[in-house]
Amino acid sequence: MARELTALIERRGKPGMIVSDNGTERTGNAILTFAAAHRIEWHYISP
Repeated sequence: MARELTALIERRGKPGMIVSDNGTERTGNAILTFAAAHRIEWHYISP
């Protein structure tokens, strides 16, 4: 997922915030590290 987001950022620019559900592919260390490295706020919806 981080690779896909990197490609999107290259094409469309960096978002100020991403809001997503609590799926395992969006709560793992890799995506949290990606968000921190790119200084993107990541918020989760209520379950």
